[in-house]
Amino acid sequence: MKDESFFKNKTIGIIGGLGVMGVWLRRYFEKKGFKVIVSDINTELTNEMLAEESDIVILSTPMEAALEVVESIGCLLADDKLLMDICSLKTDIVKKMLESTNCEVLGCHPMFGQYTEDLNGQNIIICKGRGNSYTDVFKNIFEKDGAVVTISTPEIHDRYMSIVQGLTHLLTIATGEFLKAQNIAPEAILKFSTPVFRVNLALVGRLFGLDLSLYKDLVSRNKETKEMTNTFNSCVEKSLKVFTDKTEEEKMEFLNSIKDFMGDSSRSALKETNALFNFLYKC
Repeated sequence: MKDESFFKNKTIGIIGGLGVMGVWLRRYFEKKGFKVIVSDINTELTNEMLAEESDIVILSTPMEAALEVVESIGCLLADDKLLMDICSLKTDIVKKMLESTNCEVLGCHPMFGQYTEDLNGQNIIICKGRGNSYTDVFKNIFEKDGAVVTISTPEIHDRYMSIVQGLTHLLTIATGEFLKAQNIAPEAILKFSTPVFRVNLALVGRLFGLDLSLYKDLVSRNKETKEMTNTFNSCVEKSLKVFTDKTEEEKMEFLNSIKDFMGDSSRSALKETNALFNFLYKC
């Protein structure tokens, strides 16, 4: 099995290397002693030049740009090279990479943002495309730094992302829209908030403090987000009906059925959120 030493004589090229995640990736691999070159909109090094000079090419661009870049560089990559992306959706980009080049292909999705200081406990998803030379190497490197690496298919990845990102971000955006519609200032309602609401409000503020174009794409590009949202709306309507129309016994039966489904995760979640709340109010 290959290890980090497999990388030592290879050049990692990051297309979009001046973007927030491109900068993070460059810093991460350079700290490990790997040679890294980058290209971006305003660099002298073009994407095509980078493709020819690199052994491993990482696409760190928005999805639409990544699809275009793959078409322009695919023919420049020898069969023993690797083309890898870090897009938030995988089905379309992995398919495009496989169609555009004969080199090895790997889909990767770091489930964190540019402010992450280390990988300990962070989730990273890897989707195999073509070849096996690089999969275990990246997996081992990330796991050595404490990351939780999961191997998935692009289709399963995108279905989960419709919940983890699409539905979740849509609910956060809708909460912001609700506060705006009610003309409720965040700083005013914060004085009435519980610890749970304070965290939820902070997540709304966080989203609108970051790059909004990212969330536009995360919600709209995933084809399954609409289905998941419709299902969620049905669950909201069902839950509301239970609490407004059912007996006290039926309400508890409804809650306990969900509790049973959640299982042991409820206890670990309680412990985790208690620690979060204690930390939050100490700051």
